[in-house]
Amino acid sequence: MAMLVNGCATTITPSTPLQRKVIESKELEGTYEDTFKSTISILQDKGYQITNSDYSGGIISAEYSNSIAYGGSESYSATINFEKFTENRIRMRLSIYKQLYNSIGAKRLKFSGLTSGIVNEPKLYQDFYNEIQKEIFLRSQFKK
Repeated sequence: MAMLVNGCATTITPSTPLQRKVIESKELEGTYEDTFKSTISILQDKGYQITNSDYSGGIISAEYSNSIAYGGSESYSATINFEKFTENRIRMRLSIYKQLYNSIGAKRLKFSGLTSGIVNEPKLYQDFYNEIQKEIFLRSQFKK
């Protein structure tokens, strides 16, 4: 999972909410059902635990925790929103927030050279969406 969240050497911090929305959003080809189920599958493949899912409301929440240096830990909260545009076109928005904890479990803004906050790594989001699109394609092939 560390690869999912820490895969980029550089972090681009969007300066406006619109820039963040562009990084976090993507239109995918596939049915709503395939897109929703594929997203859950990819999250689970990456070690996330699904904490909430609402198919009709179009939202999934998931969390992932990982140990880091000096006895600390990092926790990632992902929220995915789905919006159906056409029968085979779904707009998604994935937001990931990283929270750091020290060795006694207290929340920290910074710990061991890392910083808590919204994950702003465009490549991370692009890779995530590419994996979902591949999973959607595989699911659609099984239905034929």
